Amino acid sequence: MDIDVQIERLVLDGLELGPGGADALAAALEAELSRSLAATGAGLRAGSPSVPDAAGPAFGSTGRLVLPPVAVTAGMQPGLLGRRIGATLAGGLNHG
Repeated sequence: MDIDVQIERLVLDGLELGPGGADALAAALEAELSRSLAATGAGLRAGSPSVPDAAGPAFGSTGRLVLPPVAVTAGMQPGLLGRRIGATLAGGLNHG
């Protein structure tokens, strides 16, 4: 099974990642999401976790995924935050 997840934009308001932090966060998010989906990809439920987008169908190129908040602590390393976001995203895709 091939799974293609594209994250067009990730907004982290008020979070200072420091030099190289955005790249570290992105790499950790991608690695965790890949790991989680490889382990549980068979349970992927297309459509159920998304909400309709004004521009198109409920799930697909214009869909949105609504997830619970990710806990962030002061001084959290970007890699840890990326892993938490990746795990939350994978959980939303798998369990909707």
